[in-house]
Amino acid sequence: MSSSEMWKNKLLSKKLLKHVPFFHPFTDEELDDLLIENDFFTTVETGKTLIEVGTEYDKDLFILIKGEVQITDQNGEHITYLKSGEIFGEISFLTKGCHITNVVALCDLVIFQITNNIFDKVSKDLQLRIKDGLILTLVTKLENTNKELVAKDRSNLALLNKVRELTGG
Repeated sequence: MSSSEMWKNKLLSKKLLKHVPFFHPFTDEELDDLLIENDFFTTVETGKTLIEVGTEYDKDLFILIKGEVQITDQNGEHITYLKSGEIFGEISFLTKGCHITNVVALCDLVIFQITNNIFDKVSKDLQLRIKDGLILTLVTKLENTNKELVAKDRSNLALLNKVRELTGG
């Protein structure tokens, strides 16, 4: 690939990342630093498992550019779906621990993958920005989960009160 083609590819890559909410606060210079490798994006075929519960390999961070994935638990039970612009693999990326969910492509995907190799090559300031973004992402997911749990608890309490009312208990 010529240097002109590489420059155009990097420019297009930067534009794609600017559309992902996670990267909105990043400067052009930070994105340039992040795009230090030539193979920024990966395509994944429908049905491919990207992450498997308990595995210790591929502790990479994945940003879904195009497509949809399903997240399941260790028993294959549905947890949620993620769509374009969302992130997965962030817990193992941060903790270097085993994966706690499965991630399967529901259609052909385009993903941006931050490997540990790429992460180690960027500046310490950029590493901190990425980690701060991941912390914010995780806190947001936790807040949403808490809201869902509170709503379910209220619904269960209302149902229990209704049963008590009907049974005289």
